[in-house]
Amino acid sequence: MSNYYAPTAYNSQAIPDQPVATQWLGLEKSTATRLPWGNTQPVASQNMFDILPPSLLRRNVADWQEEKQLRAKGEAITSRLDLGGNLTEEVFSYAPLAIRTRFWLYAHVAGETLTKWFPAILIPTYLILLPAARSWTALELFFFLALYWLPFPIIWLISYAVKNWLPSSWWLATGRKGIVWEFNRRTGMVTIVNHRKGDFSAPFYEWDAYLGMVPTSSGVMYYKLSLIHRYQPKKIIDLSHIAPLGPDQANALAAWDCLQNFMDISQPLPDIPAWDYYRKNDPMTVKHDQQTGRDPDYWMGMSDEHFQQLCSDMRLQARQLDTIGRPDLMSYHVQGLPQSSNK
Repeated sequence: MSNYYAPTAYNSQAIPDQPVATQWLGLEKSTATRLPWGNTQPVASQNMFDILPPSLLRRNVADWQEEKQLRAKGEAITSRLDLGGNLTEEVFSYAPLAIRTRFWLYAHVAGETLTKWFPAILIPTYLILLPAARSWTALELFFFLALYWLPFPIIWLISYAVKNWLPSSWWLATGRKGIVWEFNRRTGMVTIVNHRKGDFSAPFYEWDAYLGMVPTSSGVMYYKLSLIHRYQPKKIIDLSHIAPLGPDQANALAAWDCLQNFMDISQPLPDIPAWDYYRKNDPMTVKHDQQTGRDPDYWMGMSDEHFQQLCSDMRLQARQLDTIGRPDLMSYHVQGLPQSSNK
């Protein structure tokens, strides 16, 4: 197992000592809180956990097996996961989705939402207009208003058919930019991909997580999770992909814990559906699963109804995180770094 992971791989039990952190007085630091390292919990953000229910996981098994064969041949891989980019036992990367992919995803969400909620507007409208519609019968008025609702279930059904019945390669694709950032568990390296200026890579333990506040047009403050390189602070990774902007900081805190757990080779891969198929390929995870007797079909054999309950449990567990008040593991290895989170 020691030969599998590179010397630069992140191990929370063996973090190397590092020089004094670069002082940066930019806006990001002045409005953001640096999150402590270590003492993580087995949690994940909603975007990392809820995205792959067991029914979809079972449908994706064939795609994952094909990806494994492509990797063995050294061929390029386009992940079939909705996450975008690539996700395996080694790599977690992000690539913005293609326009056609975003179109079908938005169409599905909008169609489903409006199909369910638009009648709540139409029914009161019908009851208000009915007494005044003297030239219309009740049935005629009903069908007239129903015409405004009809496009939404049609959009929902078409987008559902595209997502579930057509090959994923037809509609699920990355944009022209390709991968923009990558976390590699095996090497411990984090990379910002820039095709014009060149890539920037550094060990995971040199990146600090910051929880910032972003004002919206309505004045509500949303939380934003970013990684900033400690010694070149202009190198920033926006983690909105795994922790979307929102009023609930728990989602961002859960994403930071999950990311640390993925990169930490002293722990198994996070036990969430997204990494379920790849657990057998990671030595530390294999060792853990053998010692604990974990059911290899735990997620595959689960019903979607049970999974939805676990999604609720995961959100509750995330809200109970005490991340801000934790001791900072990295402060023992970086000169001048406070032992508690600061701004």
